[in-house]
Amino acid sequence: MTIGSRLIELRKKKGLSQTALSQQLGINRSTYAEWEIGRRRPELDSLIKLAKFYGTSTDYLLGIAPATGRVDEMLAPLPEEARKMVEEFIEFICQRYSNP
Repeated sequence: MTIGSRLIELRKKKGLSQTALSQQLGINRSTYAEWEIGRRRPELDSLIKLAKFYGTSTDYLLGIAPATGRVDEMLAPLPEEARKMVEEFIEFICQRYSNP
């Protein structure tokens, strides 16, 4: 699977058009379309923005790592602030139970 096909799959899961997505991310629609068809690849800043938006890793987008787990899928529709709160809570729990 290519980065373009991953982007298409993730965008469709969110129910967004290329136009709606590019507006939310603040990028040009034609640039995004070229990423999906494989004519261009996102620069690092855009790749990070995409990973945060979709609630996945840059490694997944690049085809290095498998798809995110169930928890990531559950967090994906949440705003960034809510995802950050969950991450902080997980860190708290890990610290609490790693030091008996």
